[in-house]
Amino acid sequence: MSKDTSFKRHLTSDDPEMLEAIKDVRILLENELKDNSDLYCAEDVQRVFDVDFEVRRFLYLTKFDPVQTVELIKNRLKWRKETGFSEMKPDSFPSEFYECGSVFEFKTDKDGHPVLYIRSKFNVKSETLSRPIRQFLLYNMDLIDQRLAKERSWGMVFDGQGFTWQNIDFDFLHLIIKTLRNYMPWSIKYIIIYEIPRLLESVWRGVQKFIPDDGKKLVKVRNKHTIGEFIDPSNIPKVIGGVSNEDFIKIPQGCKTCREIGYTGNDMERIEKQFEKMIIADRNLLLKL
Repeated sequence: MSKDTSFKRHLTSDDPEMLEAIKDVRILLENELKDNSDLYCAEDVQRVFDVDFEVRRFLYLTKFDPVQTVELIKNRLKWRKETGFSEMKPDSFPSEFYECGSVFEFKTDKDGHPVLYIRSKFNVKSETLSRPIRQFLLYNMDLIDQRLAKERSWGMVFDGQGFTWQNIDFDFLHLIIKTLRNYMPWSIKYIIIYEIPRLLESVWRGVQKFIPDDGKKLVKVRNKHTIGEFIDPSNIPKVIGGVSNEDFIKIPQGCKTCREIGYTGNDMERIEKQFEKMIIADRNLLLKL
């Protein structure tokens, strides 16, 4: 490969120079991954050698620096090992997470790309469920990222409706940004901050400071009148502000409740009531629409 490491974002996935760069990175990776196999999942390692996007995404991020690319790929592999996503299944999470419609994929945008919705009002503060809720979000992001494995191939809508001071969690927002930047680069097409309450606009301005400059280009602030630039209203659920009657709640077979899984913290009774209240509110909203 040429030693010129100038930024080559313009290269296509099948460009000979791109394919050579991917090959060089894999050669550098091979011995490292074999010598430290206990740090990574075998399935994830094999994917790096089978799926070109797993290398391309980091070549873009490092402006085609092979050594930096190897380090970032290793970090991603360690992250997937630590999160356990390779072993997880949809029914690994409580049925309440699905029934609330807190995070879900629904139809496509105007370019035919899948869209993942995150409903901020369901980010309940709970000592018992804080980690599982974050895992649930990242797991759903990882599912779509792994399935598509392509540049700018899916969108995210961060629904701000019902968002209050009680839902504010800077660590939660920072986690999303960090994950997309460090472990899923070049996968997401846009992040739409949707219907953010006016009283929280100052909070949003503060959050923007944590977003890298290249990531800021992906973030769009939209409302019910302007989201149609990206997603047709017929492909948006009614509870979000669209006109689709299709059920967006899909509970995987075999899902257990929080109690059945074994979450028994002191705040569980409060959280269960909060979940129930939100589920009922959605049902009542749909009856009115």
